[in-house]
Amino acid sequence: MVHLVEADKNKKYAAHVETRLEGDIITHVGTKLPAEITRTDLIGLLQAVDERGARDIARRNLQIVRQIYEWGGGQRTPGPGHIESSGGNATPTHPQ
Repeated sequence: MVHLVEADKNKKYAAHVETRLEGDIITHVGTKLPAEITRTDLIGLLQAVDERGARDIARRNLQIVRQIYEWGGGQRTPGPGHIESSGGNATPTHPQ
């Protein structure tokens, strides 16, 4: 029974992430490949969500984008690895 509950939660989470991807992230970056997405693109995406009063969703979208890049094998990209969320406002950071 526990496995069924976990499977339902995973399906709901996957649907939730897919909705965010389609509604906020893909809509903003379009058909760009991950390596073509810049920090400016990601900051613009997060600010657009924040401006509509959805600060928590902006933070979660940043988490989703980071997970995608991490899953992709740690390819060096100019984007999500160097953006921090501070109170819902995404700010670029400098790698050390």
